[in-house]
Amino acid sequence: MRFRRCAAALTAVLCCMSVWSCSSKAETPSSAVIHEDGAGDVIEPAEDDPEYNLGSYRISAGGVKLYYEEENYPTALLLYLEKLFGTYAARDYDTYRSCIWPGYVEAMEEYLPKEFDYDLATSFNNRCDSLEVDMGGSYKLTRIKAEVPEEDFSDAFFTQLAPICGDDFGEKVKGEADNIYCVQLYIMVKNETDTDDQLFFKNTENGMGIVVVEKDGKYYAFC
Repeated sequence: MRFRRCAAALTAVLCCMSVWSCSSKAETPSSAVIHEDGAGDVIEPAEDDPEYNLGSYRISAGGVKLYYEEENYPTALLLYLEKLFGTYAARDYDTYRSCIWPGYVEAMEEYLPKEFDYDLATSFNNRCDSLEVDMGGSYKLTRIKAEVPEEDFSDAFFTQLAPICGDDFGEKVKGEADNIYCVQLYIMVKNETDTDDQLFFKNTENGMGIVVVEKDGKYYAFC
């Protein structure tokens, strides 16, 4: 699967144009045939397509365009990311909680009431409220791009979690996980009134780093 590495082009094309002003040759989410792995065929935009510089993509069953190299990240990981970040738009706490590493959930359930006098469910709802305000109302995910970061930042990431989860948290996770993925992630959304996509999180034009672990065929994050 081909992906053109051009952050400037991504930002310019996605933030400054209507992403639905695509060539008629492009496959739309409603017409994509979804395979057993949960995504459609690889789509290669034509050179005269406004989305050509974004590279190839696959469409999920949920209609999200997924940009990634299959030799770097499995399709199931991209679908997991769609599921995880889609919980904020859907305000689906139960699904969100199932996407998060159990040990992290336990640590946050202890930390949040002690430091902020509310629980993880309240924290999740507060984040949903904040994101909806930032996005200008109700919204839906439209694109997810996953790139390999320049370096593995998992050690630094787990070190940051140590004050909340314990000094040995990272080693415990590494000992239990089957795989650990560092991802430079870009997410685009569109609200109900705008015609253009926008970045899901502020100040992430250059992507945001996320660590995802795989255990027994399931994926988990720490957010």
